[in-house]
Amino acid sequence: MKRTFLFCCVVLLALTAWQLPSIQVLKEFFQRDGSEAEDAAQPTPDLKIDNSYFTGLVCFEDPSCLPDELRQLDPPITSINEPSDILGGLNPVLPLAVGSTVLYRDEEEIPAVYVNRCMRYQFIRYLVLLNGKIELVDSVEKLAAIYAPIESADEALSYAVAATGYSALFDLGKRSKLKFYNPLVEVTSVTSVDGNYKLTLFDTYLCGCGPHITQSVEVTVYPDGTIETSEPQDAFSDPEYDGLCID
Repeated sequence: MKRTFLFCCVVLLALTAWQLPSIQVLKEFFQRDGSEAEDAAQPTPDLKIDNSYFTGLVCFEDPSCLPDELRQLDPPITSINEPSDILGGLNPVLPLAVGSTVLYRDEEEIPAVYVNRCMRYQFIRYLVLLNGKIELVDSVEKLAAIYAPIESADEALSYAVAATGYSALFDLGKRSKLKFYNPLVEVTSVTSVDGNYKLTLFDTYLCGCGPHITQSVEVTVYPDGTIETSEPQDAFSDPEYDGLCID
């Protein structure tokens, strides 16, 4: 696969760009005070999800659109949401929706691709139209069974976000009021290393009372769909939300 690598010798050297098919993401660093250490602002990757299938079933308004066996899940899917366009790199291209089930902490956990934990737990599962039937995807293993092998930077980015629930951020330089907790914060980038893909994502889930600290996570995506994640590191917070409490 055609690719060019970006690297920085020192912060003051000129930026060298790298490129991967269908996605151009440059490494970008920000100093603790939020000022740009390198002028590397890039647009969000041009990915797109077609929501027409589930929109036509009115699923995003009412989970009763689901077939009987999925309506009878215990606990049930309580809401169905449109996936972000950042998942548009998934291959094969299939109709996709996000199923959400919310439970309280003292209730039994259920199989899910990932879980957002706060006072309430939000279990995230996917609904995928496969061979003319809506299938429930409630684990990373099932996600991999559909979408592996992962063979491009676009796929790796979309797959990593789908499997972890973390966010891809590309425009920190435009957010001047952020409070940074690390001397340098690297925005989302995708690098191919020995056939695997390494990228930086962010845990942007808001929970509890401020300050709400966004953490960065290094993610490795293997061709077979296996995911490895590093220990999250405090990256930044937005003082605008310091007084916000979320259950």
